[in-house]
Amino acid sequence: MSNIQGGARAQDTASPSRRQALWHGLALAAILVVALGARLYRLDTLPPGLYRDEAVNGLDALRILDGEHPLYFTANNGREPLYMYLLAASVGLLGRTPGALRLVSALLGTATVLASYWLGRELYGRRLGLILATVLATAVWPLNLSRIALRAGSLPLFSSLFLAALWHGLRQHRLRWLVLAGVCWGLSFYTYLAARFTLVAVPLLAVYLWRVWPQARWRRGWLVLVIVAALVAAPLGGYVLSHWADTMGRVGQVSVFDEAIGQGHPWRALARNIVGAALGPFVRGDFIPRHNVPLRPAFGVVLVPFGLLGLVLLARRVGREAAAGLCLGWCAVLAIPTVLAENAPHFLRAVGVLPVLYLLPAVGLDEAARWLARRWQGRAWPIVLAGLLVASGVELSAYGRHLQSEAVYYNFESGATALAAQINRYLGEGWPGVGLAEPPAREGTGRVVALDTRLRENWPSLDYLLVAQERVITLDAVHADTPTPLALAVWPYGDTAAVLQRAPKGQVIDVQPGAWERGDLESEARLLYTWIEVGATAEPAQPLAERWAGGPTLDGYTLEREAGELRLALWWRAEAPIDHDYTVFCQAIVDGALVGQADGPPALGLLPTSQWNEYAGVIDRRTISVDNDATSRAELYVGLYDLATMQRLPLLAPDGEITDQTYVVLR
Repeated sequence: MSNIQGGARAQDTASPSRRQALWHGLALAAILVVALGARLYRLDTLPPGLYRDEAVNGLDALRILDGEHPLYFTANNGREPLYMYLLAASVGLLGRTPGALRLVSALLGTATVLASYWLGRELYGRRLGLILATVLATAVWPLNLSRIALRAGSLPLFSSLFLAALWHGLRQHRLRWLVLAGVCWGLSFYTYLAARFTLVAVPLLAVYLWRVWPQARWRRGWLVLVIVAALVAAPLGGYVLSHWADTMGRVGQVSVFDEAIGQGHPWRALARNIVGAALGPFVRGDFIPRHNVPLRPAFGVVLVPFGLLGLVLLARRVGREAAAGLCLGWCAVLAIPTVLAENAPHFLRAVGVLPVLYLLPAVGLDEAARWLARRWQGRAWPIVLAGLLVASGVELSAYGRHLQSEAVYYNFESGATALAAQINRYLGEGWPGVGLAEPPAREGTGRVVALDTRLRENWPSLDYLLVAQERVITLDAVHADTPTPLALAVWPYGDTAAVLQRAPKGQVIDVQPGAWERGDLESEARLLYTWIEVGATAEPAQPLAERWAGGPTLDGYTLEREAGELRLALWWRAEAPIDHDYTVFCQAIVDGALVGQADGPPALGLLPTSQWNEYAGVIDRRTISVDNDATSRAELYVGLYDLATMQRLPLLAPDGEITDQTYVVLR
């Protein structure tokens, strides 16, 4: 192997045979299929919810579709435009869904896997290109970036294309490849803030290559690269220079030199960040569930030893192998955004190191294969392939469990997304909670939803996902003559009773607890909203005609059994005016033993029994938690009692006589 080559391409000096080329092509195709499948699998619902930054991106895509074409998007601390225009195309095709936003990331992520193969091949040959592509296809960090609608995930594609085209052009001294490299470098500035640090990385890389790689000593090629990149980036560069405060404000907000973040010791904070960023690939990764399986190292548990081996090998080769200097230098400079900001390593701010960072385990794996081949007479590759498959399986399994975790549910603000989907289902228009594309609207529902302004103002996903905006009114607009069917989406900690007093009466009313939410820095979850349907049309699965003394009547119920949960809906009605507010008891009984209970005032306490005569019926919903083995066996005992005296109401016989029985049994 030559000491002055751009990389270790000596392994590819001989042209592959047709059979080798076929197997190589099939292997690459298989890797891309895995990459695309891992990125598209259940993309409509995993991650659950739609985080506010994703929703704001979606709102900007809607602005583009409405005819606005900004060069820079100033909302949400400012964002570069390329990703937003790609989102607009997807939303225009699929509608206002989470999947329409995340599909762009999935396709960009798959393209990055292919581009990383090209980069690995240019630097170290076909075999290492396949290894790098395999790792990128299944590693948690790049996979997660491909499943969330954030612009950071677009930078690795253009970084890969830029570096691969640069290497190819320098090695062959072909200007057209330097032109392509310049275009990709220029476009990278339109992706994510971290791309601006390439203004440091590329000059340092040029100086380094000029010293260690004779083919890089090509003034004309470097000049063409810089001119093309400058022309492509000029419009955005001009905007940044003329709107410095708007485009650079976010940097100051998260800097370790900010008094609030550095806490008076910025250099100590900087030192901690340097250590944190250095350990991120090997020991402790990003802890934010939106970015990573919390604290999982970037290389995953299986590839960490190979990453360390690759680091050692590349460090030893820096003085004589240009590709080694590229890998280490690029990672060092593009890690600066996370080093200078709070909470390093931060897998969004550090995204500029991708996919170059994963060359470390790829080089380590390649060296391990060579070592085994020397001892086992060339039979090493089945072992290396098996190791890669194991590593891929471990990564995909860990990420799959993570996507369905409670932490991900709350971090992606799934409660607000659930509310938007519930409103859309009720109105018969918009994304119903599943599917990449928005389904056709149902005609003639005539329904209206009154949405609490506190919910709308705090959760931008509602504005993005709600399609039938003209049928979404404020709670202040609700009055006794508001047309029904009508649903109220209410913040649970306000004066809901006052809203109900203004709402239409004389119809069936259904009160349901909505989804739950929890802030990033909070330990306890809370109910996000209460859903109330006036003029509800749902019917009980099991009709009844059970009457209690004093007027309460149970017309039926629906019971759903899931592992560890019994979900019960009770259809109550006032046979006669009820002069007291009673409490409903609901006990889960197995073989005479109490295994679960859900007592409380009916309808979340919003519709006491003394008000039931104002409505045609009240649907009361409650959930009883039980052991898994009791889920299918439990019977439910339901009745009413006076909380002050603990006295139960007796049931009435069909002829109206009072009985000794106080509860009904639901099965």
